[in-house]
Amino acid sequence: MIELSPTAADAMLDVLSQLMDGGNIELMADNGRVLAVLQLSSPAAMPAVDGVLDFQYIIGEDAALGTGDITTARIFGPTGDQIFSCDVGDDASDAVIKLIGTTKIYRGQKIGLDSFRLAMP
Repeated sequence: MIELSPTAADAMLDVLSQLMDGGNIELMADNGRVLAVLQLSSPAAMPAVDGVLDFQYIIGEDAALGTGDITTARIFGPTGDQIFSCDVGDDASDAVIKLIGTTKIYRGQKIGLDSFRLAMP
């Protein structure tokens, strides 16, 4: 088991943030189909504090690409390199990305994330 110091946790999160600057988030269905793509700011987040990385404004998509239930997200850097993937659920779930109400979206629907935060365990 590894237990990171607060300084090490913040440093790791800050490197992730730099890799994501100007990248995007793909919101996907369980079959791997991309339902929406959201643009990350540059910088993507403020410096980590106490093991928590709070993202800057995430640009919403005016029209979702497809209809379905969002189950997974992939986060990419500006050059298209995948930084990480994570689960998506509703606000009652323990998923990394929690959507308020429902994970179901419809083609053409406006979609966005009000906030996104990564925390080191």
